[in-house]
Amino acid sequence: MGAPTAGGDLVPGTVTVAGVDATGPNPIEVDLSEPIPLQVNGIDVDSAALTVEVFGVRLGGDPVPLRPGGAATLPDPVNSHVLAGKFDGELTLLRSGTEIATQRIEFRSTQRPTRTAAAAAIVVLALFAVAYLESNTRTLRRGHGGMANIIGLSASSAILAVAVAGGAWILHDTPPTISTLAITAVLAAGAGLAAASAARRIGKRHSLLRRARRDKR
Repeated sequence: MGAPTAGGDLVPGTVTVAGVDATGPNPIEVDLSEPIPLQVNGIDVDSAALTVEVFGVRLGGDPVPLRPGGAATLPDPVNSHVLAGKFDGELTLLRSGTEIATQRIEFRSTQRPTRTAAAAAIVVLALFAVAYLESNTRTLRRGHGGMANIIGLSASSAILAVAVAGGAWILHDTPPTISTLAITAVLAAGAGLAAASAARRIGKRHSLLRRARRDKR
């Protein structure tokens, strides 16, 4: 799904998050129901902030002062009942409010993603899209409706595609990027337009057949 890669300004061995080197190649496992321990060594900073990115939206980011020795406990940037699984985050180290270093980090929560509000929202979104898609298709195939139904069919196709991408994230632990979602939605919208055009042609043919039967009577 094209998840962003980790990287940033930190030197290996200088910062640990949840006891793991922040520059390591593997996702860092965190418990989103507990504060996240941070340790900074050899960097002249006095606070740190952690954000996570969900569909391009940044959550969290409140600076936390470092204790003597460079230790701190970062608040969870997102509630464990809202989001879980694998996600991207960014750690920012600051001195007197000025950004000194940043590091993009991949996280994996200990909570199960299928039991979160995000999973529930994706299911509701998919059901809404399917219902709206079916309704517009049925209207066009019956020879009724017009441009509003064509646009509705295209839009519901795009929404369903985004919901499917979100479902893949939840089930396969692979977060999508904004570009992935945008391309998926555009392609699905195009497919929806094609389906709407075909349904409208079928509807017109049925209308002509019904009219011909009435004329024979």
